[in-house]
Amino acid sequence: MTSEISGNWLKSLDKSMQVKKRNIILFIDNCNAPNNLPALKNVSVKFFPANTTSKLQPMDQEKIRSFKVNYRRQLVRKLVDAIDEGSTLPKINMLDSMRTTDYAWRNVTQKDCPKLLYKSWIQEWVRRGERDQRRRE
Repeated sequence: MTSEISGNWLKSLDKSMQVKKRNIILFIDNCNAPNNLPALKNVSVKFFPANTTSKLQPMDQEKIRSFKVNYRRQLVRKLVDAIDEGSTLPKINMLDSMRTTDYAWRNVTQKDCPKLLYKSWIQEWVRRGERDQRRRE
């Protein structure tokens, strides 16, 4: 993504948050980030430090797993509905696939964020706390 594209996207996101009267923090992975971020009022951009891949990968893996579960659930539901109606199994066209993909992705972010955070950082904090406690004992 170019600096121009990311800058335009950030401005659009900022306007959207202004309309909704929300302030958000946007975390961005260590990447070739735009050097000159646009002035933003409702979006605060923070960059992950270098070498955080091992902490972020569990989040990515959980998102992918959840997406696949949601996608398959929708697909099976469609097939079971067809069987229950006594009709032939439907052919899945590109539009059906796109709609199912959209549904599956939208349902990942809503329900899995706490689990994702736990698997990445919170779990590590708990482990560190337990180690520190054992050392003190």
